[in-house]
Amino acid sequence: MPYGSFPVEVVEGVPVVVAPEEIDITNTEALRSALVKAAADGRGPLVVDMTRTRFCDSAGLHVLLAEHQRAEAEGREVLLVIPSTAVLRILAITGADRMIPNFTSLPEALTGTAATANGDRERAGELPGTIKRSSEEAQETFSRALAGAVKVHGEGDQALRAAYVEFKRTFEKCGDHWIPKTAPKPRIGVSAGQW
Repeated sequence: MPYGSFPVEVVEGVPVVVAPEEIDITNTEALRSALVKAAADGRGPLVVDMTRTRFCDSAGLHVLLAEHQRAEAEGREVLLVIPSTAVLRILAITGADRMIPNFTSLPEALTGTAATANGDRERAGELPGTIKRSSEEAQETFSRALAGAVKVHGEGDQALRAAYVEFKRTFEKCGDHWIPKTAPKPRIGVSAGQW
């Protein structure tokens, strides 16, 4: 089903947004709309197939990063298919390639999503990408939160979302990984009674 100039297909149970040759300020609103609608259709990962894409400006990159952050907040992932070195270079220069998982082909991306397509990431024993890139402490904390959530909600998306809520009480996102939250530091030279 097409959403503007970004058709959306479901391949092996995974929504795939097919990007055009150029993503720029003239079509980023259509991209945003397609991503939101495709994400609403499924609970697992979302793939953006940029196989045909030869150019992506900062507006397009902004939309991809925003959807990536939204997906992570919901316990999902956005995966990019980028065979073009020119487009991948834009992501590498900005550091976005370390935040959003990317693959060189659609079959490779779908293989990476096979265990998570139905929200069964925890059953596959696989941690979300940003958790895997975090410290051992973060991985253990998330795993404990997930185990507790599975006991309450059963396996699936709801448990994953609940685990993220619990995990975010003590960890915060920093780039492409999670770090422990720190207590606010008192202002130097000002006592508590002077606030």
